[in-house]
Amino acid sequence: MSGWGAIYNNTLFGLQEQTRTLARLQEQVSSGARINRASDNPSDASRILRLRSQSYNLDHYIGNLDDVVLSLNHGYNLMSQVQDAVVSVKTALTQAASGSYSAENRATIATAVDSALEQAVSLANGAILGRYVFAGSTSSLLPYEVTRKDGKIVSVRYVGGDQDMPVPVAPGVRYSGQLVGDNVFRSDDRQAP
Repeated sequence: MSGWGAIYNNTLFGLQEQTRTLARLQEQVSSGARINRASDNPSDASRILRLRSQSYNLDHYIGNLDDVVLSLNHGYNLMSQVQDAVVSVKTALTQAASGSYSAENRATIATAVDSALEQAVSLANGAILGRYVFAGSTSSLLPYEVTRKDGKIVSVRYVGGDQDMPVPVAPGVRYSGQLVGDNVFRSDDRQAP
């Protein structure tokens, strides 16, 4: 009987091995993945883990880059609007300085200048994604502080951060979507009116 026992054991072992192989193949077909656990192929599993980590990092960089682009585009739009306000004020002041305007016309221009200043401060304090665009490293705090007298702006002071806030947008590359308003709006080269 010892011969039949060996044949039986070999047949049983072969059937069990074939059943395990069939189960593994069925799992691969149902999951759509050749490797479902590290023991399926340790070297490929290690490579998959490295690739997943790289993919996660790239997704993180893409998210940061999207935020930076959105913030900078918003900052550009705000600066364009401030520039438009400054150009209209400059035009009005040039006309008023010509001497051909009456006191009433000059008062109207003064009101327009006040209105443009209010608009410029509001734009300079613009925010996106919960952060002030021109606040630099203190992006959660209002970057411009206004002093008023009789309801009119008499001074504007930058109180934002003096450093930008760079974020990683690619391996070894950092870029900031938070601008330092003092660098953007301050003029050291004032011109005569």
